[in-house]
Amino acid sequence: MNNKIPLSRYIDEQITFFNIEDTKKNRNKLKMKFQRTLEKEGLWADAEVRLIGKKRTRVFSPAQLDILSRAVKDYLIKIANWNEVAIKEAEENSLKELHNLKLSLEDDEAKMHFEAIEKLKENFGPIQVTQSEEMYVMTKALFELFFTPINVKAWNKDRKTVYYTNPMDEEGVTTLQYLQAKERLKNPKYYFSKKPDK
Repeated sequence: MNNKIPLSRYIDEQITFFNIEDTKKNRNKLKMKFQRTLEKEGLWADAEVRLIGKKRTRVFSPAQLDILSRAVKDYLIKIANWNEVAIKEAEENSLKELHNLKLSLEDDEAKMHFEAIEKLKENFGPIQVTQSEEMYVMTKALFELFFTPINVKAWNKDRKTVYYTNPMDEEGVTTLQYLQAKERLKNPKYYFSKKPDK
């Protein structure tokens, strides 16, 4: 993988991030600590070796370095002389921000779902067919010709299919059952037919 880096670069990053004094002594301490930790975690012996410049050196993936970072976090904080209270506060603030972001996303999703359902209700009315809708369709049928009674059961079934399908669910809104129900609801003529000639 191209995103693997040598331990020396990881040491540079930690010195910068933790604001550790960049001395040869500190670099050697970090190198020894990191190497021992990688050995303990079983990552040192199996690490990929690459030729960098004229030297062969081990390189580590972001996942391996994440394991290392978790293992040496307390050590780095200690040698950086960071204030434990400030770190704890920063972690708590970060977790609060994450929690608020999740709540915000949930609210947005709920709002979108609600708006989509309201749009469906606006287009197709309530779940049950109202008496006035039934009368309208029957009158229209009588006006055009003599037709069979309206299949209210099928009409209600189609409404329920469209109403209870999550409009944000790509798989749900592309099913044949949903598409047919939606098409029939656009034209209520599907719920009655011409009586056969006697």
